[in-house]
Amino acid sequence: MNDEWEDSDEDEDYPPKSWDEKGLHIMAAQCSTCIFRPGNLMQLNRGRLRDMVESTARDDTNVICHQTLDQPVGALCAGSVEQQPGQMARIAQRLNAVVLVEPEAKA
Repeated sequence: MNDEWEDSDEDEDYPPKSWDEKGLHIMAAQCSTCIFRPGNLMQLNRGRLRDMVESTARDDTNVICHQTLDQPVGALCAGSVEQQPGQMARIAQRLNAVVLVEPEAKA
């Protein structure tokens, strides 16, 4: 776990949790601007996606979908889970404790 997150009182909800009493929230499909879609739709800095993928692989976690960052319970990015399910996703899937979240429609 990142020491920065453990020691900070200001950002107690960061990273946002992705589970509640219903289960682990996972996007049902990639959102329209998913970072795992071709074309850098979120205009990430060069190397940022690679860093995120390496970090989640190292920590056996997943990326939270940017569409859910402002919600009380975030959802794991479908592209991230498809590429490499992290430990929480694998456990939730085995326990049948996954809450699928539909992406917002973007015009």
